[in-house]
Amino acid sequence: MPGSDLPPDAPLPLPLPHDDTGVPADGAGARPLVLLHGIANSRASFHDLAPLLARRHRVVRVDLRGHGEAPRADRYETADYAADVIALLDHLPTADRAAERAVLVGHSLGGLTAAWIATRRPERVGALVLLDPPLFTAGPADAATAPYPALFARRRDDAVRWHATGATVVMVAAELGAEGAALGGTVADHLPPDRRRLLAAARRAADPSVCGPTLAGRLAPDWDPDAVRLDCPTLVLCADPALGAAVTPAHRDRLARLAPGADVRTLDGTTHMLHVEAPDRVAAEVLGWLDRLPPVSG
Repeated sequence: MPGSDLPPDAPLPLPLPHDDTGVPADGAGARPLVLLHGIANSRASFHDLAPLLARRHRVVRVDLRGHGEAPRADRYETADYAADVIALLDHLPTADRAAERAVLVGHSLGGLTAAWIATRRPERVGALVLLDPPLFTAGPADAATAPYPALFARRRDDAVRWHATGATVVMVAAELGAEGAALGGTVADHLPPDRRRLLAAARRAADPSVCGPTLAGRLAPDWDPDAVRLDCPTLVLCADPALGAAVTPAHRDRLARLAPGADVRTLDGTTHMLHVEAPDRVAAEVLGWLDRLPPVSG
């Protein structure tokens, strides 16, 4: 792929299952919002947010490799996820050249992947919306201080156990509902049964190996947030620092250098899963910000 800046040993891109809704795909100027989920989730995590965005924008929800309905792979590093997404962007139907510059809306791993693409294939990215992205805990210089190893070790072990025992989505949903929640109480106290089933289906479908690079400190071995810059319009929505945010006040100086023009906002009272807990608030922030972007023009 000419100009992709992918590592020479990167595997061939995988086809990514996705849905394309909102403004018709052949609508003039319909720059797509491409939604990218986090580790051990799926495009279903945008179940409530996507329709809110699709009222005014074209929305493409994607299952990343090893997640949801996407094929499994031998490698799960950020460059691999990015190669798949770039290939998807290359094949999305658009009405004009300007509309080919997508708005990448990424949560967690999806946000990191979106930022990776924007620094290496800027011609494909019109803007970024990053939902509590782990920009400063995924690279090799920061992996030792990342706060997530225990979480992802448990997710990997749970997935292995569910696959080995043939646990159903209903069984997994009940187990997840009993887990403690950052907001207090249990997950069942904050997510209704249908949303717990969506989460359970995503966790059960994910390849347990997707957690491996994070545990090994190799999720993004070629990512150095202090050596690159995000020059496109960027909105960063952070979770509440008191509730386990991936972007904390301690990261703000580095974020200002990485994305000098970024609009950085904190959604008080939300955890890392802010788009699931507060889709209306997230949609209002995103739509208001998108309204202020220059219109797509050819």
